[in-house]
Amino acid sequence: MLHQVVAIGDIHAQASHPRNAARLAALDQIIDEGVQLPGLTAWVQLGDVFHGRSTPADRNAIAERLLRMAFYAPVVIVRGNHDAPGDLDIFRRLETNYGIVVATEPCEVTLQNTPSGLWLPLALLPYPQKAGLVAAGVTADATLIAGREALADIMRGFAANLETRRLAGSAFQLFAGHVTVEGALASNGQPQVGIELALDRSMLDGLGPIPKVLGHIHKPQAIGDALYVGSVCRMDFGEVEAKRYLVIAYDGEDVTYTSRPIAVAPMFHVEGTLNRTGFTLDSDDPETGRRFLANDWAGCEVRVRYHFQASERSCLDEAVLQTAFSSAERLQLEPVAIPDRALRAPEVASAKTLREKVDAWARLNGGTAVPATVCDKLARLEHDDAAQLLTEVANQVAAVEKGGVPCN
Repeated sequence: MLHQVVAIGDIHAQASHPRNAARLAALDQIIDEGVQLPGLTAWVQLGDVFHGRSTPADRNAIAERLLRMAFYAPVVIVRGNHDAPGDLDIFRRLETNYGIVVATEPCEVTLQNTPSGLWLPLALLPYPQKAGLVAAGVTADATLIAGREALADIMRGFAANLETRRLAGSAFQLFAGHVTVEGALASNGQPQVGIELALDRSMLDGLGPIPKVLGHIHKPQAIGDALYVGSVCRMDFGEVEAKRYLVIAYDGEDVTYTSRPIAVAPMFHVEGTLNRTGFTLDSDDPETGRRFLANDWAGCEVRVRYHFQASERSCLDEAVLQTAFSSAERLQLEPVAIPDRALRAPEVASAKTLREKVDAWARLNGGTAVPATVCDKLARLEHDDAAQLLTEVANQVAAVEKGGVPCN
């Protein structure tokens, strides 16, 4: 008989976030497709249900979807590093057909009531925090090495128990964790090294040839025989990779993995220069160039980082960019000023009085002497009472207008 488990990556629900609707829509797609699977056995969500401390709106939105999922099959949630303590606990108490399991500490559970009739043992590893490992027995002054050893002990315990169950006849078992594995790459291509407690390949290999699905890293990828499912939606402009969820199918002795695409808005980061004549694209990517020429950004989120000469700031019009990317579903503009005014010469900067500064400027720009009348005016600007000076100037201007004496 066919048994199928749906593995769902990081969701990061947050009602106040401008992309929250897209994240929930991605989850809705997974549910809509998952309930149609023959032999649906369970849903496994791999952590970071929320982006941070949840609000009632966040919890209501997720609870609505969990209720639908648990109507068709049991739901298992592994707490992620973004899930605040206590935020997931309420989901255990929802009244459902098949129940909801929330793993906030390393544990092993066996799903016995599944629609396909399969008893499914799972080893569950929520995000391993050093504080949690201290509570589990590591001394308060434990180093990262000690924390890593505690994590290795947990994995060895999982391996021993999974092997015991395998010998007892459990043919299909599953490991699910929200964790970094050494060698994993972020969406920007950078390895995750030395940042947090991490598994190494040997810890995973010790679990044997069972399905291993992971959350936490948003880029879908394989680490040995373990699979990062990836986030359900692009969380920022650095996540250019396609998004997916996984279906793990067990039919007799064969286990297969199917990557199912999630329809999410493409995201483009565009660099260019804005000047008085318009916007110039700075990109060698042919797809970006094609879309720019055709203003073909429908259904896309676009971030435009434009550079401009600081001296031209007042002459530039962002409406040029609004027009050039008018078809984008969401547009974000990031101006970057390029300083283009030379610093004052040291002689000018060091001069004490306004007259001395003008004298220094004149010497540096051709050596022309400053007329005495100009020097007198500069001295008055610097030292006279401003209100009195303005009054005198106003009186002189009025006299000129009446045909009186010339203005000094």
